[in-house]
Amino acid sequence: MHVHFLDPYRPRQSAIHRLDPRVKLVMALAFIFTTALTPVGAWPIYILLLAIILSVILLSDLGLAYIMEAGGFSVSFRAGSPPNHLHCARSYSV
Repeated sequence: MHVHFLDPYRPRQSAIHRLDPRVKLVMALAFIFTTALTPVGAWPIYILLLAIILSVILLSDLGLAYIMEAGGFSVSFRAGSPPNHLHCARSYSV
């Protein structure tokens, strides 16, 4: 059994846990590409993406507190880097 203090496995009998790992991989990659290709300021799409994330959290039966605790490391890592769209939004003239 794989035990790692940064990524504890929680066995459940939820719909997400029963999915084939290849399906989960393809869906995660599709979500990442969709998020990356979403234009800046497309708020209806942002709301749809948030609804997808929340529905997966509910279907996984892990609980929002566990997800927030597990995602805290990645959020703190991301908080240290600047947004990518800032350098494209301005044009400097010399």
